[in-house]
Formats: sequence, C-alpha cells, structure tokens
Amino acid sequence: MNQINNMHFTESIHDSVIKIADDFGIDGEHDSVMIGLLKKNKIDGVSVFSEFIHASCAHDIAKVRSENNVQIGMHFNLTHGDSCIDVSSLLAKAILRKIDKIKILNSLNDQLQAFERKFGFMPDFIDGH
Repeated sequence: MNQINNMHFTESIHDSVIKIADDFGIDGEHDSVMIGLLKKNKIDGVSVFSEFIHASCAHDIAKVRSENNVQIGMHFNLTHGDSCIDVSSLLAKAILRKIDKIKILNSLNDQLQAFERKFGFMPDFIDGH
C-alpha cells in the first residue's frame, strides 16, 4: 500500500511543478532552445532579461505564449550588464544592510517598463537570483 501512496504522491508533485527556464535574452542560441521547448510544451515558461531581449524576439516569444498557453516572466536583474554591481559586492551590502533601496526600486521599475514596452503586457511573474 505504501508504494501506491508514494506513487500517487510523486505524480501529484510532478503535476504541480512549474518548469521555468531563466536567463532568456542573454544568448540567441539558448533562446532558440527555450522557444523550441516552449512550443513542445516541455517547459511551462521562460523568465526574460527585459533589458537584453530585442523587441523582435519579444514579439516571437509573445506569439508562442498566445499559442501554447505558457508564461513569460521577468528575470529581475541586479548582477548582469554594465549598470549592475558584482555579486560579491551585492552580497556584502545585503549582509551589512547597506543596499541602496531607491536604486533597487528604480532598477525594478526600469526593467518592468522595458518588459512592458517590448511585450505590450506586464510579466506573468517576476523571479531573479
């Protein structure tokens, strides 16, 4: 009986897991792979670097979203690109509680605006690392 209960438990966990690929927009080759996975319903969504993705690619992935019922989220970014701080500095500032909250809020707003401008809608979710 335990084996049957474990099997149902495992199936219910598997059915409730949402598979999201992140860092979309950082590399064209990886983006193509992710689009293919979305079209085949192998993943449930992607998390996009809104400041890196080109508008034409945003249009392509928005089309996949409408045809395949997948999610497009924004990958909130503080550590990649020219205007970002390195991870070590970010962690040190976080530990010392010296993060510039206004700078973080402005960055979040800028990235949300870039996402909406490129996609024409707000993200289905926001994540980051």
